Amino acid sequence: MGKPARYYLGFICMAAWYVLLYSDSFLLLPPRALVSLEIAHLFSTFTNVALGLLLVVLATRLTPLLQRRESLYIAGILGALATAAIPMTSAGLLPDFVFILCMVGGATAGLWLAIAWYEMLSTAGVQGTLLYLIIGTVLGLVLSGLISWLPVYPAICATVLLPLAAVICLRPVASEVLVSYPSSASRPSIKELLAAVPLRLIIVVGIISFTFGAVKTLQLLELSNLGPVGSFILTFMLEAVPFIIVGFIALPAYRSTTILAFYIAIPALALAALLLLFSDAIPPDIPYFIASVGTRLIRTLVLLFLVKTTLEKRVPLVFCIALLTVFEFVGTLIGQAITVITAGNTLVLAVVLLLMLIAAVLVLLGQRLTLAVEEFDGAAEAPGHDERVEQICSDYALSPRECEILHIWIQGHNSAYVERTLFISKNTVKTHLSHIYTKTGTGSREELLALLQGQEK
Repeated sequence: MGKPARYYLGFICMAAWYVLLYSDSFLLLPPRALVSLEIAHLFSTFTNVALGLLLVVLATRLTPLLQRRESLYIAGILGALATAAIPMTSAGLLPDFVFILCMVGGATAGLWLAIAWYEMLSTAGVQGTLLYLIIGTVLGLVLSGLISWLPVYPAICATVLLPLAAVICLRPVASEVLVSYPSSASRPSIKELLAAVPLRLIIVVGIISFTFGAVKTLQLLELSNLGPVGSFILTFMLEAVPFIIVGFIALPAYRSTTILAFYIAIPALALAALLLLFSDAIPPDIPYFIASVGTRLIRTLVLLFLVKTTLEKRVPLVFCIALLTVFEFVGTLIGQAITVITAGNTLVLAVVLLLMLIAAVLVLLGQRLTLAVEEFDGAAEAPGHDERVEQICSDYALSPRECEILHIWIQGHNSAYVERTLFISKNTVKTHLSHIYTKTGTGSREELLALLQGQEK
């Protein structure tokens, strides 16, 4: 099986597992005497926040996560065990509290595998990531539907195997996108990384996730009496179609004024909040569907901006996704908690959600965004410039880091610019420049330029 096919298969398996794990499906066998799903989702959301914070702190040490095969296999096994324990717990074979542990274990494994898969997808660039994400997610939802139509026990076995299949399909890859720090001296601080990421967009995801968490929890409260088959088919339809819509909007947004897509998504979320006021006449699925489209559109676009940040500023994607996860699930957790505390009071929820969306608009004001990475690829440089620099690196046996610094230094930037761009200290820049001068037999930037232009020295 070729690499693209294998990568699609692995991501499809992970997407299908997510749907089956977090829906009221065949995994919950009779008598199903468990804690309510909305409370279980609170526990799994809190787990994502805690694990996200841990990954933010450890991001530079774990980068790239894709290369850490042992941790990925552990995550796959943990996801499989958590999935297998859910039907055993709901059937009364295990204590009820194990269900909460299953949700926590599933959330931990899911986030770990998701970040590794996002790293893998990012090696295809911004547009490639978008295609993988949309097509893989929709096909994953189709696979989850096919599994749900199997007899119960074969369906459970197939679901247990999904996280393992997602890990097996992953392969370590060598790519410039996957940032790594071979020494502790080259690792940037969290403050430096925060300065490089689109923090304002990540905050917007946190705000709109509040809306999604509230609407989703309200839907769980309203639909708690539905049977597993009806509930799963409903979940399948509500999850698949929003991603298809997101694909149709996000693809044209690529290389254009992407901020317009945000101003499509936020009014959709406002409409979902207003529809809560008519909850007696409108099924909760309708506001959830609309909120799902708006939320997934914004999250998908922000995810693409994080991939773009990785490509342009050499920021580890582990850090970006972990930070996005923290804001996203903090917002979701608050929305879930308020819905549970107010017992689904739609008037209170509608007012709070509209205020949060106004805050999101204020955060976005003045932003002019584009996903076109190619605009930043140095098109203004003279033809053959990069090739001549690479030739110097090869002729004088410069290290990869020295070559990176040479590319920047030769363009006239100062050492402070090199520090900010590569996230290294002032002394590290001086050391590398000294090595470059020694290896090339030069003593200044001007002599390096002369070497570049005519190989005279």
